[in-house]
This record gives sequence, C-alpha cells and structure tokens, in this order.
Amino acid sequence: MEILKLNLLFLIFQGNRRESLLREILGKRIISFDFRNDNEIFYGSLEYFFGKTRLSSFKEWDLDFQPTVDDIIVVNIPWDYILNLKIPLPTVKNKKEIDKLLLLEITQNLGIQPEQIYYDYLITSNNIANVFVVKKEELQNYFQNLYAKKIPEPDILYPDFFKESILLSRFTGYSMQLFINKKYSGMLVFNDSDLIEVRYSDLSLKNFDEVLLDEFGYSVYELEYIDDETLIKDVKAFLMNFFSDFLSLIEREVFITINSMEEKIGLENIQTIQIVTDSNIINELLKEHYDDSTLLLNRFFFQDFIPLVKHYRFLGVLGLLKRGGISVGKIKLI
Repeated sequence: MEILKLNLLFLIFQGNRRESLLREILGKRIISFDFRNDNEIFYGSLEYFFGKTRLSSFKEWDLDFQPTVDDIIVVNIPWDYILNLKIPLPTVKNKKEIDKLLLLEITQNLGIQPEQIYYDYLITSNNIANVFVVKKEELQNYFQNLYAKKIPEPDILYPDFFKESILLSRFTGYSMQLFINKKYSGMLVFNDSDLIEVRYSDLSLKNFDEVLLDEFGYSVYELEYIDDETLIKDVKAFLMNFFSDFLSLIEREVFITINSMEEKIGLENIQTIQIVTDSNIINELLKEHYDDSTLLLNRFFFQDFIPLVKHYRFLGVLGLLKRGGISVGKIKLI
C-alpha cells in the first residue's frame, strides 16, 4: 500500500530530482509556479548565492524560459483538488494509532481505498484533526496539465490559500485570514499561530471583473498596467457603487465561518481579520473603506507587499518561493 504522507501540508513529491533538495546549496535557484488555469500561469525565481538572495521579476509563464535539472521547482495545488475533513480524535497520543484511525475515517467518509490518496492533517487545540486529502488520479491529471505547459515535475506542491498565508504576520488570540481571487476565496482561522479552521467559499472578484470590462473595457487586473490616474480614479468611484455589498459579503463569510467551526467561539473573540485579494485596486479600496463595516472596524489589518510584488496577482508566487526556501533550510526571503 503506497501512501505518501505529507508533512504539515507540505506535499513534497518524490520525483526524479528529489535528491537535489538534500545537496548543499551554493548558487541554487528556486522557481515557483502559481497555476490558476490554462491561460493564467505566473512564475518567479529566487537565486541563492554565497548566503545572499535575489528575487527575479514576476511574470506570466513564458514557454521560452527553461528551468534546469538543478532548480528546485515549487508549484501550487489549486483548492479544487483538495478534500478537507474534520475528524474528532479520541484521547490517543500515539502517532501510529492516529494515522491508522484517520486513514480508516478518510476511506469510509470518501468511499475510496487507501492506495488512491495522499493525505496530511493538523490537530487543533480541541483535539480535532483537520485532514487534507488529494486523490492520486486527480493529482496525476494535474501533473499532466503542468507537463503540457512545459512546467517540470515539481519538488514541492503547496496548497492555495496557504501559499499566501505563509507570508502574513501572525497575531495573538483568534484571527482570520481571507484570501479572495477571481475564481474563489478561502478563510483560515488561527488561535495564536495554530491553524484551527479552513473554509472554501464561492466569494470571488468575478463580478467586479465583469462590470469593469463592460463599463471601461478593461478587467480589474488589466487596469493595474494602465498609467492613467484619471481613469483609475473613475474606476474606483464606479466600484464604490458596489463596495458596500462586497463588504456585506465579507461579513457574511466571517459569520458563516464562525458558525460552522467545531471550536465554538463568538465574533467577540476574533481580534484580527486580514483580507488580501489578488487585485491592487480592490486592496486599495479595502484599505480606504474597511471602516464602512462595523465588523471590520478595529479588527482589519492589511499587510503591504507592494515593495516586493508590484501586482498582488503575483503574491502566491512569492509565497511559493518562501515555501521553497524553507525546504532547503538556508534561504531567508522575508
């Protein structure tokens, strides 16, 4: 029975270049790929040389770019491929017993055989196993999609939402991180630095993207590349017609998440709420108008990454590079 156990959500794929992670790093390059869909693939690289690091510019995937066999390849795994289960644990502290129990629960809940999956888990403070499962067949299909785009076999796979979260500051007490992109969103809940909840949502920037395309002829992302202050001012003014509704949807996600958690807490327990989208313009509006929401008032915290990434669409690429640096143990990115 072949089960690839993940290591704290770090899906380290046992590929042909796995041994490269064990070598002493002297003049090493990490390349990360953030795969959104067949038409949106972003990448960046980080070079480590004599104890110093250098970030390259972040770009959309260019087939002319050729990684080498010595590069460490880090790729995201979209949340679509991940199944998340919450399994209460008995008072068992032996790791082998926990693994055995969880594997039984996973296979029974999903109706699949152990050899069909990869999985990992985190145990929360109230003894709930937050389990993450990837079906082998779907993962292999994902790999085939990567290969078709000439992206090499990855050394490390890292989930969406976590790839951005790895960059954010941690706070004491209960805190929330909400990541919103064009396709979907994800909420992570922490107690201090311990992850206690993960929730996927259909909340996205799709509507913003569509109304801007109809009104101005540009998507919310294309506008970031246009050097026209008057146009951007008009766009922001136009978006304010919908922004209170957007804040209400965010509030709804907060309440749904709290009410669906195994660990019962109230809104009054949430001290910090971090929200990051993959649009510069929407992030700017959040920073300027978050206090229109009484829920976000005194809780909202925004971490600025513009000094490192000019466009927030590339934030996942930066997070994946940091994840690669953690694996090799010597690279300090942030």
